[in-house]
Amino acid sequence: MSSCRALVPFAALFVFVLLLTSAPAANPRSLVAAVQPISDGDTLIAITENQIKLRIGLVSTDAPEIPYGDKPGQAFGEEARDYLDT
Repeated sequence: MSSCRALVPFAALFVFVLLLTSAPAANPRSLVAAVQPISDGDTLIAITENQIKLRIGLVSTDAPEIPYGDKPGQAFGEEARDYLDT
């Protein structure tokens, strides 16, 4: 029982230090942009109000590639692009 009481000050100190060192959450920001025609199944292009072009890759999405120039596409690449476009 006395060993548990001896740990209380250390636990309180740990919580105090944890609260002091934790980073505050960033303020959320919003952005208005128009999405351009979808290029493939895991990337899209958007143009902001200030005419800034943004290339946005979707995290944790691995879609097959579509044909581009000399490079052949992968199976279902165009279907993945069309699905993202809907």
